[in-house]
Parts: sequence; structure tokens; C-alpha cells
Amino acid sequence: HETVPQVTKPINKWMIAQVNMRIKEATEALEGFQTRKALQDSFFLFKKDIDHFFYRIEHESEDENAMREIADVMVYVLGIWIRLMVPFVPHGCEELWEKHCGSGLVSTTEWPKYNIELIDEKVQKGEEIVHGLSQDINEIKKVISIKPEKIHVYVAPEWKWKLFDIANKIGKPDIGKIMQEAIKQNVHDNKKEIAEFAKKIGREMTKIKYIGKIDEYSTLNNSIEFLSGEADAQVIIYDKPTYDPQGKSRNAMPYKPAIYIE
Repeated sequence: HETVPQVTKPINKWMIAQVNMRIKEATEALEGFQTRKALQDSFFLFKKDIDHFFYRIEHESEDENAMREIADVMVYVLGIWIRLMVPFVPHGCEELWEKHCGSGLVSTTEWPKYNIELIDEKVQKGEEIVHGLSQDINEIKKVISIKPEKIHVYVAPEWKWKLFDIANKIGKPDIGKIMQEAIKQNVHDNKKEIAEFAKKIGREMTKIKYIGKIDEYSTLNNSIEFLSGEADAQVIIYDKPTYDPQGKSRNAMPYKPAIYIE
């Protein structure tokens, strides 16, 4: 396997997951003589991932550890990307390899290997949540037409995740069965709230790819610099709604936190 940098930031973990996914897909495409698909994975989709990575790290802290992580990830990405592109632009890759990476010819260097354990759906879903939240905040800002000072973000409580797990196991949005199993497991004291949320699940399960619970609180807190920078306001993440003057936290769903702007 490739030497993978040790990272702690979610966006760096996401980039590493994307790199390994692109290696896997490009390799499988070439082995199946799907040259067009291999080019799409090696160049167009990979470039889209890198563009997103650069966009995300704009607001990252400039402390030494954060900068070192980013630099390590970029070196890792570049070494792999050049090798993936060799079948398509060999001369350009040789020039890049000589300038940035190593000795010898890149065309005789070993093809990149992916690590299936690094293609982490939860890491990828976490980045999707961060990006979606940033977009939702900006959409709300457009509607209210004022510059907010604070943005309060509420993640879904444990009982809502349990209800999603129940619905996922049932396999279809059967509200009656979801209710029955939720009451049996005593996931929440308020049966009215269970019923209301079970109805929402029926709509949401058809829209999202549910992969299980994610620690949204930690994921969002670890991306707070990006969220605050994009929103141009202080962003506060709550795992419990200790401050919620308009009761917005009741709207929080797994993968879709609730927002209150003031």
C-alpha cells in the first residue's frame, strides 16, 4: 500500500478516502478496458475532489500542525495523481514527476495501490454533512437579508438515530412497524414526537443513503473554522439544545442539523 500520511482533521481524512476511491475505480476501469471511465476517474473526478479540498482548507487554522497535515496530504495526492495520469498524458507526467516527486521515470514506477480500509463511507458522509450545512446556512442568509452575528446548529438527538436504524432494518418506510418497534425498544418517552418523526422518516429514507450513525457533533466542531468562515459569523454547534429560543432543535434530523440564526 501507499505510505499514507497520519491526519486528524476530517477534511484531510476525506481527501485520503477520495484518493483511494479514485485509485480503485481507475484501476478497475483499466483492467476492464474501460479507458474513458479510467480517464474520468483519474482526471476529471479526481480534479473535482482536489478543487473541493482546496476550497475547504481556505479557512483552516494556520498553526504548524494543521499546515503540516495539509502539506503531507498534498504530497500524497500529487504522487498518486501523476502516476494515475501516465497512461493518458505520459510526457506531461514525466515532466511533473521529475520536477516534484522523485528520481527515475514515472512510467516505470509502480502503479498506485489503494487501501480499501481508507475508503470510509462515514468520513465521506461527514464531509457531505459539513458541505450541506454550509449551503443551508447561506441559503437562509439570502432569505433573511441580514448579516447574522451567531449561527446556532443543533444535531439530531440519539433517539432519532435509533428510529432511523429501526426504519433501515425494516427496509421500507412502514410507519406502523417503525412506531411498533420504537415503542417496544422504548427509544423515546414522547410517543407523539415518535409518531411525527416516523412520518418524516417515510419521506427522508427515499432521499438519503443511510449508512448508520455518525458523530455529527465532533465532525461539525472539527470543521468550525470552515463553517464560520463561509458564514462570516460565529457558528456554535450543540449536541444538546442548551440555548434554543425558537425551538429549532426539534427540526434536527440525522445527516441534516437544524439551524437558528440571530
